[in-house]
Amino acid sequence: AAQRGLKDGSVRVFGLRAGDVMVAVQYLAVHLGTLHALLVAIDQAAVPNVSPGLCIMGELIRWGRGQGFDYFDLSVGNQSYKEHMG
Repeated sequence: AAQRGLKDGSVRVFGLRAGDVMVAVQYLAVHLGTLHALLVAIDQAAVPNVSPGLCIMGELIRWGRGQGFDYFDLSVGNQSYKEHMG
């Protein structure tokens, strides 16, 4: 299903690099004008003084707005960072 989603655009995968190092990867589902943030993987050791997860999410929210998406769903959970996003 994930490979089919990559082909039809219902799944998007983005990466964030710091130099040559991939520091974050975000997996999004797309449905009815909404980007759903499902999975994020980070390499915190590569950039110990930054939050690569927040960086990639901020960039993707900005990208989504520019692409005409209406909503960015941060998914389930009550992590504190969600209180300060958008």
